[in-house]
Amino acid sequence: MNVRLKPEDLDIVRRRVEAGEYSDETEMVSRALALQEQVRQEKLEALKAALEEGEQAVRDGRYIDLETPEEIRAFIKSL
Repeated sequence: MNVRLKPEDLDIVRRRVEAGEYSDETEMVSRALALQEQVRQEKLEALKAALEEGEQAVRDGRYIDLETPEEIRAFIKSL
């Protein structure tokens, strides 16, 4: 697969390789992709944890029914 980078992105890759941070362009791009995947997984895990917390709150009866836009606005103002 061939990937075309914008000139400014290519400059970043080349500078990082020339600075000795990576052995070559492929390593730099591979590590960047691995980091992006790690961040994605961490966000997904945080979202799953927040969802579980919310579901547990509902099971425990810790929630407020807000049925009208006015109730929602009043609740938000009270925060």
